Amino acid sequence: MSTRLPLLFALSTAVLVIVSAAMPLLFYYQSTPPTTVAGSNPEVVLLSIVAAGIILLAVLLATVWLIAYNVRHQYDRLLYLHQTGEAMRSTLDLTHVLEQLARDAASCSHADLTIAAILEEETDDLIVEASYDRNANSTSQHHRKVEEWYLRRCAATGEVVEVEQSLLAYGPLVGYEPKEQGDVTLVCAPILGRQRSIGVIMVVRSYNKGTFKRAEKQMVEAMAIQAATAVEQAALFAKMRKYADQVELSYDTTLKVLIAALDQKDAVTQGHSERVSRLTVTLAREMGIAESDLVDIERGALLHDVGKIGVPDDILRKPDGLNESEWEAMRKHPLLAGLMVSKVEFLEGALPILLYHHERFDGSGYPFGLEGRNIPLEARIFTVVDSYDAMTSDRPYRKAMTHELALIEIQDNSGIQFDPEVVAAFTRVMEREYELPRAS
Repeated sequence: MSTRLPLLFALSTAVLVIVSAAMPLLFYYQSTPPTTVAGSNPEVVLLSIVAAGIILLAVLLATVWLIAYNVRHQYDRLLYLHQTGEAMRSTLDLTHVLEQLARDAASCSHADLTIAAILEEETDDLIVEASYDRNANSTSQHHRKVEEWYLRRCAATGEVVEVEQSLLAYGPLVGYEPKEQGDVTLVCAPILGRQRSIGVIMVVRSYNKGTFKRAEKQMVEAMAIQAATAVEQAALFAKMRKYADQVELSYDTTLKVLIAALDQKDAVTQGHSERVSRLTVTLAREMGIAESDLVDIERGALLHDVGKIGVPDDILRKPDGLNESEWEAMRKHPLLAGLMVSKVEFLEGALPILLYHHERFDGSGYPFGLEGRNIPLEARIFTVVDSYDAMTSDRPYRKAMTHELALIEIQDNSGIQFDPEVVAAFTRVMEREYELPRAS
């Protein structure tokens, strides 16, 4: 919407009205003999009427322009609030929401400094989380407890607080002291949640630049009101993420307890699962596996032998070789592991290692006889690590190999039992992290 359209319309209307009023008068005085009565000169009367019309329409024109200006100003204000509100609601990160609020509040109020603080629900502490220095055009993140009375009063009463101060304690608020200090004027607006204040936005300006105008204070207050939903939404998401992390941590702790119990069932391989999980993650990272996938790989490595719970103890602990029926029972443990874990949703990402870690690159493995790249990459990675740890650990029927001999054995089986690309990456890891001699 433009203020030019009402202006042109009013001007056109004024011209038409004046012309319409003047034309009949001109015709009348041209056709009627002039009178001799004093003060009734027709030209004077005509000019008086035209002048009065111009003044009247000038007032009308000014009124229309003022109305149009106010409408445009309110439109711009609402549009700005809508755009800033959308920007704040577009993220679920609480710090980003408060940074956006600090920047926008500084822009609309022409403040030198803005500070966004959150009132913690558990402790009732007021914590500065973000600030914006308009002169330096820089945003800062904080986690700073503050006790300034004007912030506290705003949060406690839920009302706007305006203060003029000779000195402002910048250090406790933002952690630094500006080079130029002096009298300031500040306004604190509450961020109101559904039941209580959940924070405060404060704008600060040098007193030399004048106190905050009524319209500026209203904009800051309006932005604080519309920020409340975004702040509550981000705070709730942060709380849920914290709970989810705690639940996930408890899951992983439970897994480690389960693996420890499994190690007690087979004392020969005690500590094996913990060792291979760490090395498998290192090798997966070496091969460029995304960090987000490493948790599933670690869990798969930890749980790879969980299916042995269904294997009889006399087979697991047999000191010499297994016969065909015993091998048949042993070969079922990947399938048993898959059946057990498939019922636990958060462990679905671990299934490839559980099901396929005994497949061989040449297709002679079990339980499915998969070949080459048909075997999931995480399983191909784990197979190398699992074999390496087995070769470098003591068994009832043999002594452990040295790390150098185990690495040579893995390299000799590249393309047979192991994926050549995984073997190459594993060799790099061994040479770098275990300082083994480079292959000739």
